[in-house]
Amino acid sequence: MPRLFIIFILTFTFIKMNGQTSHSCNCEALINTDYKGEIIVYDKPNGKPIKKLKNDLKEENYLILTIDNDSLDYFHVDISYTMTESSNVVGWIRK
Repeated sequence: MPRLFIIFILTFTFIKMNGQTSHSCNCEALINTDYKGEIIVYDKPNGKPIKKLKNDLKEENYLILTIDNDSLDYFHVDISYTMTESSNVVGWIRK
């Protein structure tokens, strides 16, 4: 499989909501391609795990995500693999 090169720009646009600890944003990110650990997706902040995902280093199928909201310790994301179309998971991940 050809080597996958990814260039990304991470742009944070936070809108403060009346002094709350939650922010709305529209950000895209790539999980570090060298990261070998699991990313646990939760149903809510401090909630139950709904999915565990890892970069597929052998196939160079890395995790990308869109952040649409955040709280004090978590991001609300739509996370998927770069080369697998039907694997989107929506939930919260720890910062």
